[in-house]
Amino acid sequence: PDQSSLYERRAQVYYEQRKYDLADLDYKKMIELKPGDVMGYMGLGRNANEQKRWQDAIAQYDYVLKLASDYSSGYAFRAESYMGLQKWNEATDDLVSALSLGWDRKALRLLSEVKEPNTTILIAKMKVQAAKHPNDMKWPYLTGLVYEYGDDYAKAIKAYSEANAKDPSSLVYYRLASCHAALGDFTSAMQAIDGALKIDSTDVDYMSYKANIGAAA
Repeated sequence: PDQSSLYERRAQVYYEQRKYDLADLDYKKMIELKPGDVMGYMGLGRNANEQKRWQDAIAQYDYVLKLASDYSSGYAFRAESYMGLQKWNEATDDLVSALSLGWDRKALRLLSEVKEPNTTILIAKMKVQAAKHPNDMKWPYLTGLVYEYGDDYAKAIKAYSEANAKDPSSLVYYRLASCHAALGDFTSAMQAIDGALKIDSTDVDYMSYKANIGAAA
């Protein structure tokens, strides 16, 4: 009864069953057993987000970040809350903060949900980070990702090319191939996917995509 990890596992099951009240009880028990338990507060916030109780969720994530200011998921999940409230300035700040701390999966997924005119706000903030870290390929890559999600393939290609100039990556070449193909430029798409395979010749997805490009061309 005093093992916090067991409550966390059961809370996850309740969450998957959408029994949020029961999950909340387990997360609160985690906090009772270990005051300041970040995961307890994260669980309460996630449950609140699932129920669109955005302000309640933000209160939980605020406390998480007070306890652990370098926890990327705290920013990423709070960004989701701000997006629910249509507070895009705060949401994009949190997405940038989360991604500044690492390749946060939640933040990366949320990038696809940002639409114009808020895409412009997000990209402007990413470009500020790119200027602060001129040798880091992360920010031009993320900028390209946002452009690609918005179907602005020409700008995505420019951003991805900038990322590759800093640090060539098979993933970036793959994204370049996808954008070129979306524009109907299969010659450039083939060159890009060949670049990906040159870096990682064993990736089956890249091989398959090369075949698809060849078929489309």
